[in-house]
Amino acid sequence: MLASFVRILMETLNSYGLTAGASGTDKTKTLPILAERISVKGLPSLLMDIDGDFDMYVQMFWF
Repeated sequence: MLASFVRILMETLNSYGLTAGASGTDKTKTLPILAERISVKGLPSLLMDIDGDFDMYVQMFWF
């Protein structure tokens, strides 16, 4: 599978977003990257994870 890249301009973001896709479309890899880049700009983000895929990030970054 070829990697694809999407450029999201910070000024186009609003208060809400949704990432959805079929199983195996790298949502679990994409969301932490997006959240990190948003936080670098000083903006908060919230990831809701019902499957426990982000448990390792909670352990790494929970203060």
